[in-house]
Amino acid sequence: MKSQADRAVALATAQGLESLDFTIQSIKTVEIMLGDLYEAYISRTFWQWLRNTPPDRDQLREKAAMYGAYVGEVLILFINGQWEEENGVPVVKNAKGTIFPVEKVFKRLTNGPEDDLVFYIDRAVAHLK
Repeated sequence: MKSQADRAVALATAQGLESLDFTIQSIKTVEIMLGDLYEAYISRTFWQWLRNTPPDRDQLREKAAMYGAYVGEVLILFINGQWEEENGVPVVKNAKGTIFPVEKVFKRLTNGPEDDLVFYIDRAVAHLK
């Protein structure tokens, strides 16, 4: 998962965004990036220009894996957690509970701002710290 998280860091840097530095505050930058992806997914204009096809759910899953890995790595640092797998899904666990960062990012990409990542992470850290 660390290599996936490092890909998210490299992409943010390439896009000229604030550095993803594995802090809770950097989740705001991830939320901005996910918001842009969601808007592209909804409007399709960016993707039509880029590839002449809208992103499909498999492409969104790839992005969710990358950004979810970054979010999970941030959580691991702040809640003393570790990666595990539940029913084929990567999760972050500690003694107090389990969180599903990849699934949450996928929901953010497909549902939009109603699945705000910053709020989710703030609540997760408060509950699992």
